[in-house]
Amino acid sequence: EKLKIRDSSLLGPSGIFLLSSYGSCENLTACVKFSHGRSIGGNKVITTHNSTMFPYESMFGLFARPELPIECHCGDASTESCTQIGLRDHRNFPPFAYLPEENDVDESYYALDGGMYSPTRHWVLVGEIMEVSFFIRPRVTIKTQYGETVLVNFHLDTPSPTFFNWEDLKPKRTLAIFYAVNRTFMDMNQGVRQENARTVMVFPCPLECLVDEFEGHVSVTKSAKVCFYCGKLESDDHKLLKCIRCKHVFYCGRTCQSPHWKKSHKSLCQFAPMLANLSKLTFSHFDDFVDWSFPTIVPPTAEEKTEKAKKSIREALYNMGATSTGDSMQSVDEFLSLIEGRDTSSAVQLLCSEASPIMTMLNESGLPQLIRDTFLFKSLKEFTCAVMANPDLRQHVVDLKSDESGGFQSRSAHEFSSDILLSALFAVIPLWQHEEYMSGISWSFESHHPLNIIQGNDAFKSNVWRMHGDTDSLLIKNRASGSSAFMSDHMKLVAEMGEMIAQANPGNIVIRVIRVTANESWADCVRSIATQHDLSSNVYTLWIREHVAICGSFNPLNPEMSLVEKLLDRRELSVVELLLEQLGVNEENIVRRDSSETESQVGMNEQVCYSCGELKSVESFSNTQRRRYGNEARCRECVSLSTL
Repeated sequence: EKLKIRDSSLLGPSGIFLLSSYGSCENLTACVKFSHGRSIGGNKVITTHNSTMFPYESMFGLFARPELPIECHCGDASTESCTQIGLRDHRNFPPFAYLPEENDVDESYYALDGGMYSPTRHWVLVGEIMEVSFFIRPRVTIKTQYGETVLVNFHLDTPSPTFFNWEDLKPKRTLAIFYAVNRTFMDMNQGVRQENARTVMVFPCPLECLVDEFEGHVSVTKSAKVCFYCGKLESDDHKLLKCIRCKHVFYCGRTCQSPHWKKSHKSLCQFAPMLANLSKLTFSHFDDFVDWSFPTIVPPTAEEKTEKAKKSIREALYNMGATSTGDSMQSVDEFLSLIEGRDTSSAVQLLCSEASPIMTMLNESGLPQLIRDTFLFKSLKEFTCAVMANPDLRQHVVDLKSDESGGFQSRSAHEFSSDILLSALFAVIPLWQHEEYMSGISWSFESHHPLNIIQGNDAFKSNVWRMHGDTDSLLIKNRASGSSAFMSDHMKLVAEMGEMIAQANPGNIVIRVIRVTANESWADCVRSIATQHDLSSNVYTLWIREHVAICGSFNPLNPEMSLVEKLLDRRELSVVELLLEQLGVNEENIVRRDSSETESQVGMNEQVCYSCGELKSVESFSNTQRRRYGNEARCRECVSLSTL
């Protein structure tokens, strides 16, 4: 428990590290047993106890080659080659003692590739289940063909395994795990922690039956067809018959088929395609990880290898809690590059199901297929480019126009569709950020969609996420990276929460996305947020000017204007003009009257009706219309018609 390297200078010319343990000799014994079979850089290890040297192998003999209870049939399980075939090959199906350590780089299994260590081969740990326990979480004890007893704890990334059910975990069945590694648990026991639901399989037969069955599949791949029971090869004079069910197993006839069916094939017939694929796998050549579905592997390109290495580095830093610096938008630009090819439908499904009428309406409204085609992605990309060109820039304004892909249209259904898409992207960004192992970026979004739908989604059920909120506001906290994402339908709250997140996480970049309409009632709030001067330096604000028909629209962006002027530069249209625009009437077809010209042509007792355009006496207008609307008053007749 206290084992540690005392001083790197103790590495002598013979390549020996000196390790020390403080405490009782029993503690030292536990420490050395914990390090059984390990070495540092391939060097032998000598232990000391209170500066007293123990001769190498004199007390424990633990740092020599591990001795297996049952040696491989080839005579030495530590060799780089094996004369056995099938499951008896210790290179492809190694003993637990020779598995790579979880936190060590074993060059028998790994090599540098694209700047990161990656596997050079495939391997499978196989053992017969001896004991099963479902206390807290499933765990089994298996016994390998080399006589080792190994503990396997299940910590799957899904509720259940992919290729078997929990009920299949029973004694006298065989467990097989791709890419198993040796892990030391907190109680100092060693075993396997199984997290991937797709790389573990249970075969409903004892280990010895699986060994014999699999040897037949291997023999078929290496030569002509062979009888799975007696081992006789097929020839011109001796044709073999195929199992009518699986079509992968061959027999001389019923005399061989019947006993083999009773021995093993009855249990393994349905798994014959899986075993056949396993026998065809070239264990010594690694292109990518496989699972028990044996997907077709296309060798990765050099660029894909480099990107995979970068992702591995991000994952390592992410899991260690390291975050990127908050002095630039480089990490945001990198994140956008990673997600640009993702499908928008996966984002929208966070808010509505595939069969939902809303989803049908979204598809009919021309929903962009890829994230890079959405308005939000283009706006964030434009923002990051602007900041990298001008590092002092902290606020940026974009227009969500009616003629842009994914933008608001003149019809209410399209406006609703765009709002759904925008809110869905706000919700899915924290998930994608976690999947790409991107830390150091937090968000504060103005979303107008009911947020309790997001809170109840299965995508956020993992222990990684911590959520607080209600229908109007929601805070999503990532426990792994420390990043946060806040969503609310209130502009002021979005701005304030963005600043609070930035102060609590000075190493994070905080992106605030605030949406502005041409509604004059929000002018004071917009002005106070845009003119705040005591903002943290790691806060960046993206302002989205939305052209919503019922609220009006903005004038084209003028780069010469100040930030506040851009946000408040709305078109001066009356209610009638807004309604005409909503009906699709072009601006050039709208006739506007000059009020000064009208007044000069009209006498004191006459006035032009704003609705019908006729010159009428003042008695034709009610006092309320004249007092409230002035030159835009409507005559009594027009008011009556509109009421009807």
